[in-house]
Amino acid sequence: MPSESIPANHIDGNETHTRRHIAVVVGTWSVAIVAAFLLDATVATFLHTHGIDQRVIDGGTLKHLAKLPGLFYGSTLPVAAALAIWHPRHWRAALFELLCGVIAGANAIIKWLAGRTRPFKLPPLTIAQPFRFSYCAGGFRGLIHQSNDLSFVSGHTAVAFATAAGVAVLLPKHRAVICAAYAIALIVFCERVLENAHWLSDATCAVAFSIGAVALLGRVWPVNRPVI
Repeated sequence: MPSESIPANHIDGNETHTRRHIAVVVGTWSVAIVAAFLLDATVATFLHTHGIDQRVIDGGTLKHLAKLPGLFYGSTLPVAAALAIWHPRHWRAALFELLCGVIAGANAIIKWLAGRTRPFKLPPLTIAQPFRFSYCAGGFRGLIHQSNDLSFVSGHTAVAFATAAGVAVLLPKHRAVICAAYAIALIVFCERVLENAHWLSDATCAVAFSIGAVALLGRVWPVNRPVI
């Protein structure tokens, strides 16, 4: 029995829809990133002037718990272990999740390339200076022995959202789990900004980078596709 062919207009319609969707997503993220850069100084100054950043820094255990999902061993590793046990794809799903975390680790290279310093770490220390960059800070030696004051993009935020995005790719029908993963990642985002460890745009760009990178990984390796 001859197989039914898919109408050409149906394929064209799907491609048009995909392009439109990509354009909307890219446009929305572009606006969000530009807005974050414009608000950097205002947000950082408000948090610093009202002592909010210091209260978060002094948060003790609560602060460390809020940051924990932004660490590879705090989110990506345990999630990958759980997927290895319960996901139908087992080790493939676990490996995919681990790759998401590894990709997020590229933030260290981006930090070195951008050479942007954390809020209120440059003299005069009382003035927010979000647009001072020292590209490729310290040369190649600076890449290996990186300063702790480099901020763009937020590493904790990148890992947290890469982990959540990996969960979304691997468990597309489990909306409650996806929402929980992103809610946890959002806590990390807020903690990093409220502490003035990062500019608002550092964290915003980290989210865009992680979600985009994981989406690309999902297209390159469609891990949920059944093996024939």
